[in-house]
Amino acid sequence: MAASLTDPLTIATVAAAAAAVCLVWLIVLQVRMSRMLARYRQLLSGVQAGNLEEIMSMHVGRINSHDRRIEELDRGVEVLDAVLRTAIQRVGMVRFNPFEETGGDQSFAIALLDQGGNGVVLSSLHNRAETRVYAKPIEGGRSQYTLSDEEEQALAQATRGGFSGEKSLGSPSGED
Repeated sequence: MAASLTDPLTIATVAAAAAAVCLVWLIVLQVRMSRMLARYRQLLSGVQAGNLEEIMSMHVGRINSHDRRIEELDRGVEVLDAVLRTAIQRVGMVRFNPFEETGGDQSFAIALLDQGGNGVVLSSLHNRAETRVYAKPIEGGRSQYTLSDEEEQALAQATRGGFSGEKSLGSPSGED
């Protein structure tokens, strides 16, 4: 026999099922509310008192302040990049002995270049009586003046971007 809608057992079963569904729904809502409260507390952390509009306004103000600071830092980086392009970035050096009567490699040629290959080659020729220093400008990796073999070696080192302090074997005339 089919259960009737007026049967107390059927009514109790339907009521229990409805109560179970409501209980599950209540648990889901409670979990969601707890998460939302946790997020709300996190949003309000560090804030004394005030309404949500004041808090949001404060956060927007902080964001705008950070944006301005980032823009200032970006401009500073651009200035530093421009300055660094003209700073000495590549160095090449060759030590050598241009005179047979002098012992040791007391003479040197050093190339100092910026990012664009502009700079100077300095040469120092040392003997017992005196030391002479010469400077030759470099533009775009080239000099309008004739460079000695050692100066060319120093310039080549600097152009490669390295500094190894290579030693030239032999005198400028190619004689040993």
